[in-house]
Amino acid sequence: MKKIFLLVLLGIILCSTNYTFAQDEDVPLPKSLQKYQDRNGKKKLNLTAGGSFEAQFGSYTALGLSPILGYYPTKWLLVGIGGTYMFSFVAPLNYSSHAFGASLFAEGLIWEQRIIAHISYEYLNFEDAEYDPITLQITKRIRKNDHSLLIGPGYRQPISDNINIYLLCLFNIFQTSESFYSNPTFRIGITYDF
Repeated sequence: MKKIFLLVLLGIILCSTNYTFAQDEDVPLPKSLQKYQDRNGKKKLNLTAGGSFEAQFGSYTALGLSPILGYYPTKWLLVGIGGTYMFSFVAPLNYSSHAFGASLFAEGLIWEQRIIAHISYEYLNFEDAEYDPITLQITKRIRKNDHSLLIGPGYRQPISDNINIYLLCLFNIFQTSESFYSNPTFRIGITYDF
């Protein structure tokens, strides 16, 4: 039984190893390995970096930046980490605040790597205010921690070999009346693949 097991194991190792004996000619990579090269034949690192920018103007003004760094363990899966900084200003209350956060995410890339199935866990620390609705005077400032599980679809459009823009429509599974994100949340961003 041990001999059969060792023969099967040796067969698997030999079959999975690719020996190529070539002369000085350039031999193209098999299609399964071409994902690690760009069009010019340079080796790709399977890393991506980018993020999204948020802007809202009016009586409630918000400016946010969410950078991400990701890794492709396979052609159809992206995993990574992200950060968030957001500045907001409420004009009627003359109130401004800052929010900071971090996230872990995974994305499944479906149909020619354009349709996205996104899931992320996000931690956010933000400041909230209690105010008198008659005088519009702030009575109390409170820092809160928010934990969100965001799930939803998206679409990714390549602009070039390395640059993609994306749109996500996310729903917070942990949504409460105190949550930072309301349902649905839309994100537009850009990434660069290394």
